[in-house]
Amino acid sequence: MIISIMAEPIEYLVQRIKVIGFEPKQPTITFKVEFTKNGQPGSVTQRYDFEDPSFFIRSVIHEIKQKEPLHVWDNDDILAGYQVVVLKDQEGTEERLLHFIQRMNERFKLMKKMKDAGKYMQLFDEMKVAKMELM
Repeated sequence: MIISIMAEPIEYLVQRIKVIGFEPKQPTITFKVEFTKNGQPGSVTQRYDFEDPSFFIRSVIHEIKQKEPLHVWDNDDILAGYQVVVLKDQEGTEERLLHFIQRMNERFKLMKKMKDAGKYMQLFDEMKVAKMELM
């Protein structure tokens, strides 16, 4: 009789994304993405250079999913080291994150064209503290 022991699935839930650094002259923006892993809080921080929002979102999701260390089992069972990693509502999460990043891109483009100092500073301040709750 062969008994296969698989580890419990790991479920991630992205809670929010927020700006923790904005450098308009570089141009870069640093985001912190907060999530839970089986109910335990975690986060990833990534810098975005206003290039490809889709690639940025894919890399953030990939980094979140790679947070779990790979376990090596001593037995000969092929499935013993198999780990199910699930991002709850992955499609919806990716869509909302992409929308948020695209909005940040639009604001940044608007900032670069801005001639009025007051409006520029207002937009700058909004971007410095921008965040989105996903829960």
